[in-house]
Amino acid sequence: MPVLLNGVRQERKEETVIDCVVVIMRKRIEHEKDILRTKTKLQELYQATNEATSQPNILSREAVAFFSGYY
Repeated sequence: MPVLLNGVRQERKEETVIDCVVVIMRKRIEHEKDILRTKTKLQELYQATNEATSQPNILSREAVAFFSGYY
């Protein structure tokens, strides 16, 4: 079971006291999976964007080469 543990050591009335808090992280695994899915989608989108922006340059060069023979 995933938990978040936080603690602090303090002096109170000339005594050393350690306060601890344990929080059960029920949604942690779900949240981490969501982050990984989002990261994967963003990487795919980035790759697709790079491919899409490079294709018009290739097509433009081919078009210029093709039509330059007609002038």
